Amino acid sequence: MAAARGGLRRRREDCVQMKLADAIAAMELQLQQQIQLLASADDNRSSKATASGQQAAAAAASSSAPKVQFPSFLQRSKSLYMLDLASNNFYRGLPMWIGELSKLQILRLSHNNFSASIPTTITNLGFLVYSQTVLDPATAAAVVLASAPPLLPRRPAAAGGNVTAAGCSTLERDALLAFKKGITADPAGVLASWNHDDCCRWRGVRCSDCTGHVVGLNLRNKHANQQELIDYEEFALVGEISHSLLNLHHLEHLDLSLNAIQGPSARVPKFLGSLKNLRYLNLSGIPFNDTVPPQLGNLTNLHYLDLSSEWIDTLARWFPTQMTSVDLSWLTRLRSLKYLNMHSTNLSMVQDWTHVVNNIPSLKVIRLANCELTYANQHLSHINLTNLEELDLSQNHFDHSIASCWFWNAKGLEYLNLRFTELYGRFPNALGHLKSLQVLDFKRIINIDIMTANMTNLCKLRILNIESSQVHGNIAEFIERLPQCSSTRLNELYLSNNNLTGILPNHLYPLTSLVILDMSLNELSGHVPSEMGMLSNLTYLDLSGNNLDGVITDEHFASLKSLKTLDLSGNSLTILVNITNLDMSFAGITDMFPDWFSTTFANLNRLDVSNNGINGSLPANMKGMASLSRLYLNSNNITGQIPVLPEGLNIMDLSRNSLSGPLPSNFGAFYLSDLRLFSNRITGQIPQSICELQNIDILDLADNLLVGEFPRCFQSDYISMLFLSNNMLSGKFPPCLQSMKVLYILDLSSNNFYGSLPKWIGELSKLEILRASHNNFSGSIPTTITNITGLVHLDFSRNSISGVLPFHLSNLTGMTSRSSPTTFGHYVPILNMSVDTKAHELYYQESVIFEVVTIDLSSNFLTGEIPKEIGFLDGVKNLNLSWNQFNGRIPSSIGLMRSLESLDLSKNNLSGEIPSSLSNLTYLSYLDVSYNHLTGRIPSGGQLDTLYSQNPSMYNGNSGLCGLPLHKDCSDGGNASVGKRSERDKEFLYFGLGSGFVVGLWVVFCTILFKRIAYFRLFDKLYDERRALLRSIKPLFTGEFGRHDSWNEATDCCTYWSGVVCGGDRRVVSLFLDQAGIAGAVDVGVFAPFTELQELDLSWNKITAFVAAACSRAAEANDGSDPEVAGSDPEVAGSDHPGPDLSVMAATTARGGGRDDDDAATMTARGGGFGPEAAGSAGSGRDDGTEQRLRRRGPAAATTTMTAATWLRGTGGLNPEQAAAWRYAAWCRGGPGLARRGRRQRRSDNHGSVIAVDARSPSGWIWLGDGQIRGSAAATTTVTSSGQRAFPKLSKLSLSHNSMTDEGVAALFVNLTTLSELYLGGNQLFTSSWISNLTSLRAVDLSRNSLREFNGICNLHQLEYLQLGVNMLHGAINSCLGNLHQLKYLNMERNFLTGEITPNLLSNLTKLETIHLGLNNLTGTFMLSWLANSSNLAEIVLSHNYDLRIETEIVTWTPLFQLAYLNFSNCIVNRRSDGVVPTFLSTQLSISGIDLSGCSLQGKIPSWLFYNISDFILLNDNDMDLIDMDGLGGNMTSPVQVLDLSDNKISMSIPTNFGSIFQYLEYCDMSSNRVYGGIPPLAEATSLEGPCPPSIGVHRLEHLSLENNRFSGQLSPLLSKSSNLKTLNARSNHLSGIIPDGLLSFQKLGVILLGGNDLHGPIPLDLCFNNYLHFVDLSNNRFSGKIPDCFYNDFWTDLPMYFDDDPFSGIVTERMSVDFTTKGESLTYMGMPLVLMTGIDLSMNQLSGTIPPPVGFLRQLKSLNLSHNQLVGPIPETFMYMEDMESMDLSYNHLNGSLPMQLANLSFLCSFNVAYNNLSGEIPFQSQFETFDESAFEGNDNLCGEIINKTCSVLHQNQGGVLSDDAIDTALVFWSFVFGCFALGFWGTVAWLIWDKGRRKRLCSFMDALMYKLGWEFVP
Repeated sequence: MAAARGGLRRRREDCVQMKLADAIAAMELQLQQQIQLLASADDNRSSKATASGQQAAAAAASSSAPKVQFPSFLQRSKSLYMLDLASNNFYRGLPMWIGELSKLQILRLSHNNFSASIPTTITNLGFLVYSQTVLDPATAAAVVLASAPPLLPRRPAAAGGNVTAAGCSTLERDALLAFKKGITADPAGVLASWNHDDCCRWRGVRCSDCTGHVVGLNLRNKHANQQELIDYEEFALVGEISHSLLNLHHLEHLDLSLNAIQGPSARVPKFLGSLKNLRYLNLSGIPFNDTVPPQLGNLTNLHYLDLSSEWIDTLARWFPTQMTSVDLSWLTRLRSLKYLNMHSTNLSMVQDWTHVVNNIPSLKVIRLANCELTYANQHLSHINLTNLEELDLSQNHFDHSIASCWFWNAKGLEYLNLRFTELYGRFPNALGHLKSLQVLDFKRIINIDIMTANMTNLCKLRILNIESSQVHGNIAEFIERLPQCSSTRLNELYLSNNNLTGILPNHLYPLTSLVILDMSLNELSGHVPSEMGMLSNLTYLDLSGNNLDGVITDEHFASLKSLKTLDLSGNSLTILVNITNLDMSFAGITDMFPDWFSTTFANLNRLDVSNNGINGSLPANMKGMASLSRLYLNSNNITGQIPVLPEGLNIMDLSRNSLSGPLPSNFGAFYLSDLRLFSNRITGQIPQSICELQNIDILDLADNLLVGEFPRCFQSDYISMLFLSNNMLSGKFPPCLQSMKVLYILDLSSNNFYGSLPKWIGELSKLEILRASHNNFSGSIPTTITNITGLVHLDFSRNSISGVLPFHLSNLTGMTSRSSPTTFGHYVPILNMSVDTKAHELYYQESVIFEVVTIDLSSNFLTGEIPKEIGFLDGVKNLNLSWNQFNGRIPSSIGLMRSLESLDLSKNNLSGEIPSSLSNLTYLSYLDVSYNHLTGRIPSGGQLDTLYSQNPSMYNGNSGLCGLPLHKDCSDGGNASVGKRSERDKEFLYFGLGSGFVVGLWVVFCTILFKRIAYFRLFDKLYDERRALLRSIKPLFTGEFGRHDSWNEATDCCTYWSGVVCGGDRRVVSLFLDQAGIAGAVDVGVFAPFTELQELDLSWNKITAFVAAACSRAAEANDGSDPEVAGSDPEVAGSDHPGPDLSVMAATTARGGGRDDDDAATMTARGGGFGPEAAGSAGSGRDDGTEQRLRRRGPAAATTTMTAATWLRGTGGLNPEQAAAWRYAAWCRGGPGLARRGRRQRRSDNHGSVIAVDARSPSGWIWLGDGQIRGSAAATTTVTSSGQRAFPKLSKLSLSHNSMTDEGVAALFVNLTTLSELYLGGNQLFTSSWISNLTSLRAVDLSRNSLREFNGICNLHQLEYLQLGVNMLHGAINSCLGNLHQLKYLNMERNFLTGEITPNLLSNLTKLETIHLGLNNLTGTFMLSWLANSSNLAEIVLSHNYDLRIETEIVTWTPLFQLAYLNFSNCIVNRRSDGVVPTFLSTQLSISGIDLSGCSLQGKIPSWLFYNISDFILLNDNDMDLIDMDGLGGNMTSPVQVLDLSDNKISMSIPTNFGSIFQYLEYCDMSSNRVYGGIPPLAEATSLEGPCPPSIGVHRLEHLSLENNRFSGQLSPLLSKSSNLKTLNARSNHLSGIIPDGLLSFQKLGVILLGGNDLHGPIPLDLCFNNYLHFVDLSNNRFSGKIPDCFYNDFWTDLPMYFDDDPFSGIVTERMSVDFTTKGESLTYMGMPLVLMTGIDLSMNQLSGTIPPPVGFLRQLKSLNLSHNQLVGPIPETFMYMEDMESMDLSYNHLNGSLPMQLANLSFLCSFNVAYNNLSGEIPFQSQFETFDESAFEGNDNLCGEIINKTCSVLHQNQGGVLSDDAIDTALVFWSFVFGCFALGFWGTVAWLIWDKGRRKRLCSFMDALMYKLGWEFVP
């Protein structure tokens, strides 16, 4: 008991600190007597599974332990801050003095027998906290006295130094950094993370959860591998162990193994002996070469010591020396040592080693192999090693008898290794007494007499190895000496290379559990007994190299179902197997067919070896297997050609292999009815021999390389399925198909068929699936196709079919909801077929394809109107008519297609309005009507309200559409409104409109009447302030971001102006004008003054082009003070000036200023502004009467005045784009002029420029330039009007995300020779020729344009960065890229590139760091070894090139690069190498993530993958079948954070140490596999001793998906330790049992999906206290009892959609998706829809009782399914508050009463079902209820109403007050319009007066006259 109490104190010294410093010495005895009362009755409270178990434990404790009052000695413990007396037998009341413990923070008194009342003094505990939250002292007692989970104290300050904000001790951090300085080389980057403040987050560092001190340091070289010894040298830390480790006073775990940190002395540091708290020390594999320091004996707390040098012994060429020791007496001081490993340490001088280890009774493992020991026969009077379990003395030279060894008396031995020890003689009888032995290894002990060993009682023996030990004797006698227990466990028996003789006995009972049996290289003779076939667990059997004879028959293999390796070579055996049915599918076979296969299995009738890894070719003599009728070899790696087949073969499946060459000219199998060869590499034409297959029923040649026409001779009266897709077949529609009257499926898609569709296609009346997409068919669709009444899938997309759609589409009854089930029933042998639907290509398996009723005629040339009859096909789910030339209206009958889920009518010529009937399509989840000519208001209601957020482009390209969700109001006042207002409502609205406007107008007039002087002074002041703003650049801004509000003349531009950066000489060097709202063409002259400009950012604007406006200088922004503008310059101000600034004209015209007469136009001289923005800001000009005439210089210097009205008439003939271009033109000195229409002139200007005007020009006034503007006003250069070159020093220019075109940028870049970085992404560019002159460019971004080529880039030899992603590049990759030798970054993703990636293209680019070629159509084979010399390569992305074959294993190569990211998803990886995971990844040590999803990978997932990759591993959607667990575990921890292994074929159980291996895992998806066993715990219970044991497990895990596997058993209680879990998905498994309380109490849980299991019991109450729940699915279980009425505690009552702790926030959850059944179908939610969706599904259970009314307060709940239960009572009226409800299913219960009428007000409810209950009364027929059909209410005989066509009696009529959608709160609407229109009238009048001084004068005159007439006179 004393030891137990001491251990308890040690475990609590950091977590439970009871400061009793002020307790007097006299109280010590009493303290010792009472201390046991402070302990909890159970050290591990978390192991109590249920509350009842806790009560039982408490009751047991009550009956056995004495009852004691509250300890009185605690009254003097004034410093006590934590007191835990829980789970004891204290009784009576609490003392009043408890309030004197003023520093108490945590008080736990639960599970005792306290009585009486709580003393009031407890409120004095002001610092009392609970779960780190300060409580109100008045209520704190009630909380701490309740049954609560254990609490942890707040982390105290570290003793060694101040604790930083990150929680790391400063002293310990400095110590670790000092250790880092001692490391001279870190090739693996192990210490790379040691650079921030919190050392607890550094790699290899572990801190205490309680104190924050560093308690563990693990820097083991995880890359060391004995099979690849070079890894040791390449990745080991190099340096020495620093003395700074002595400052880690709390260090308990130190592992520096397998590194080269021996330092210059190569000695084990003696100072390590001062780390007194060490419990684990591992220095193995470090090349020390001195003696072991005895100072290590000071580590008295040490449990684990490893000084082994076995690695160094292996690497002797690098480290030729080893450690030695002459004295081991220091070991005796390590009284707690359990593990000792000194492998390969020279102990030849130690004679008493046996006595030393015998004095350490705690030892469990002793490893002294290869220590040059010479004796093991020392005499020990007493064996103290009672705990010894493992002893390894191998590779020593014991030259004495084996019977004299001391260890035979160690009764607890489990592992004994004596290989290579030179022991000899007979075994002692004591061997038979070691009943715990599990492993015996006597390999190569030459002279032992094993035949004398008695092992019959060793019932736990698992492994026995005596190979190569020259054992003599009879095999039968030896087998009799093996364990003869009833439950033998012998798994592995190695007897090879001995001298065993005799015949194998028939009695093999001792061997029944064997997994491995090796009897090779002996002298065995006789027959192999047939009983060998009963060893059902055997996976490896080797009988080679003996003298066995006789016949091997099928009896020898009767039960060997697990056998993987069989070796019978070197014998005289004859194999004769009489097996008729052999099934070895999914067996993991990776071998080839042996030569004897056909003869040995000649009697086979059925052979199935599918889904293995068989390679090589098919047996050449298969024809001899005459009995074979069914052959299944699919999903292997079989190569070569198809040989002649057995004549009787009926079914052959060779799909998904690598067969090549042509089809055989003679199949040989004339009775074939099912031939499947899809997904191979078969080439050539289809031979005429196919015509011999007269009985063929299914012929599948899809996904090959076949060419030519389909044989015309092919005739079969039985064929029902023909698959020819994804080949290169050509010719017309195969005429031989006309006779195939029973054809059900015809797939000709993705070939080169041409010609018209035959009219006789209608004779194929049995067709149900007809696919001919991706061909070259032309002509029209024959009308006879409507004769194929059973058609359910019609796909003619991507052809050249023209004409109109055939009429009588209603004849296709197979596409109606009334059609009968498919002929094939529930199973159709289709492996995979794709359907283009909902803008995605989805794959469907087996008979599911018949449920997806489809019409796809997209990408053709169909014309005419869409027939109205198409609406009768109400069973169609996918209708795609896009990319055609349909015209007319969208037929409203489409609204009758109630099953429609996807509708695509985009890219046509449809017109008219969108039918409102589309809102009736309740299943519609995808709609696209973009790029038509549709007009009118967009209908709303039903599903239409939910589609826009998923597809925002669904209405693009229809300029006439208006209304929500578009931000465009309808001009007709919304005549498509859903609700119809009454006339009375309209009168109220109009009255409110008029009265508000009139009142607002007269308020202004009255104000002016009495306060006009102050009023106008105010506006004049505002007007003058606007004039003070800059006029050269700021007027261009129209954005709403307000980033340049700081631009004003009162502040310093270099200091305060946003976006302006100045150099040292205060000249502007950088301008950041992004997102400023600049639109249209921009004058280059605006930037002319900035001659030092180096960086210009104009991204995210709406710029279309750059123009050189000649006279638009920055000086014109002045207010007239500049003489060059005011008129002092004779060339500018005089009458000979060629004309005014047209921007001024545009501004004046837009403002409407000046007189509009025929003589002259007064134009106020406004400053600045260019383009339409100048017109918009022209109101900021002067109002001082300054005028400027618009004149034209004639031949005789005569002047002609052009008025504004004349100018406006002149531009009337231009379209908007031309007019805008003319307004941007500028008047240059001595250059341009004006010519009047009707007068044809030809003259020269002052500089000799020829100006010609055509009288036929559509413009009255034509702007003519000086030779710079020809054909388009936008054609400019970067030379300003004064001849000054713009941007002389510009090096970086960003114009990304504008509207630039090729013409708009071509002239801009003529002279920009200094430009080094150019960013033009997100524009409207088509070519790149204009860029070829910019040879100084180093970075170019042309992404997100419409580029068709990039030839202009080929000359940019200095280019380092090239971004061409998201364009329209076609064809092969231009080979000129190989000449850009400086290229480091290349991105061409999301284009239409085809062809192969040639070797020279990328291999020449040796400086490449990043390659992105994903999302193209690349094909061919890409050898990754081509990039082996690209030493800088860090990222490579080739994803989504579905026909690209990537090979990494064919050639031997060594990469010089270290990748950071790899993405080969949806490519074909290592198809020629059995689909293995690329092995070069094992050399990549800096890689953060890989994506190999959908790559057709097979086989095992290697264990090294989990240790090399730090962030994410995506291997989903492959054919992986196993995880290599051999390399997992131990002390290794995987750094992986995201792991996706879903949709594979993994068949295994998850190890229990899963949580300790993947401690950093945040996202784990293993759904859709074959994983079995129990769900692994996310944390592991630990028995480590010491303070605050560290928790081992996946504490960071946020997403766990195990859906659709074979997990069984109960949910582990340790699941609850993952506090960060947000998603738990274990649906569709075999889980059972009750969910205990507390298991699901995750703090951040957002999704819990446990449906489809066998769980029972009540619904856990934990769900009521998860504040972030979005989805709860407990459906299809056996839950019983009532629905908890505490659901209202959940956040659904008031969902904060965007709060900081959103369970779906964070980087990891970007991959997160949830499948949830709602509205009658399973939908997938991800992204923002996942955040917004909420749902509860408790259907298909045994729930009873009433529906709790509080459920109705879940206001944010969108889906509720309680169907198929036993619920009773009425539907709660509180359901009216569920305002966001979209789907509610209460069917199949026993509910009664009437339907709450308020349910009709749930405006979002689109799916409602209360069928088969006992409801009565009237069904509301208003609002949403009008959309439901009668099936939602069937099975309720007492319901009535219009929906079910049943008239209600008077008693049944509804008296509820349901508000109609048309009802209007008239008072609210009236006053809203009154105040709104008052504001409109008031501010409208004010605005009208602001902009014109003349109006104000005339208004004042009118007011004065009016007041004068009324007798009033204004006195100023």
